[in-house]
Amino acid sequence: MDIQTSVSRASPKVDSDKKRGKPPSKRARGSTNDDEDPSSGLPLNANGNDNINVNAADTGHLNITYDKGDRAPYIVFIRRNVDGPNNDTRLDPISVARIVTRFANGKILEVKSAGKNKVAVHFGDYAIANRALSHPNIKEVGLNAFIPSFNILRTGVIRNVPLDISENDVVNLFSSQFKILSAKRFNIRSRKDGEITTSPSRSVLIKFRGQFLPRAVTFIHVNFPVYPYFPRVLMCFSCLRYGHVKADCKGKARCARCVMKSMLLSMTALDFGFRPTVVTAGVSTYRLPRRVPPI
Repeated sequence: MDIQTSVSRASPKVDSDKKRGKPPSKRARGSTNDDEDPSSGLPLNANGNDNINVNAADTGHLNITYDKGDRAPYIVFIRRNVDGPNNDTRLDPISVARIVTRFANGKILEVKSAGKNKVAVHFGDYAIANRALSHPNIKEVGLNAFIPSFNILRTGVIRNVPLDISENDVVNLFSSQFKILSAKRFNIRSRKDGEITTSPSRSVLIKFRGQFLPRAVTFIHVNFPVYPYFPRVLMCFSCLRYGHVKADCKGKARCARCVMKSMLLSMTALDFGFRPTVVTAGVSTYRLPRRVPPI
């Protein structure tokens, strides 16, 4: 009987028996689980809390605010509403700076473009940054303000967690320097007799509310070192850019060979210089020419 065991895409490569005593700086690799939100890295079935909420009706982003202990700069992203009239045009940083300077009281460090429809505003005061999230001057012109999760949340992995400890126990009973927002146990995928089965592993993914990872978390006086979590990089096979998948792509399709626009996707073999050699029942067979014409 051939038994092959492999770690699933969502599981980091963990060998707890051979790598004990490693420093917390060791990299824990993995990829975003199917049960996770790729934009935020939070498991969808994680418990809610007071510091983080999902406001899908307004922005679709995590509704989080800065605290006194966070370090500057306090970055706030401003973008147009999804259903706005000028959503296809580029958002000018100058127009955003004119609006923000009305209430920022000289607390702005920098305003710069962060994409076609997004502007990043760097504040020097966390209270002013939080005030910009719901300021009427921003909403009345059809703009939306939110704090990027990468500037206020951190994700780590702890190992050798007994299977009888649930995800809720990790959130409620584990103590840490930074507040634990959610926990997600990785699964191991096994293949036995041609059937794929999954079983829980001893590694747990933890989301912290803070700008740094703690060195360890504690449970009943037992320390669990926290390792950085590096998810698999997402790539779109439509526009060939990173950070999203084809189903969520808003850009134009590109050719994987020449990186040109989608007009090449509608071109036929004759447009590339191929000539039919055999025609059978209306189906043409093409042969590669001796010299491929330049694209």
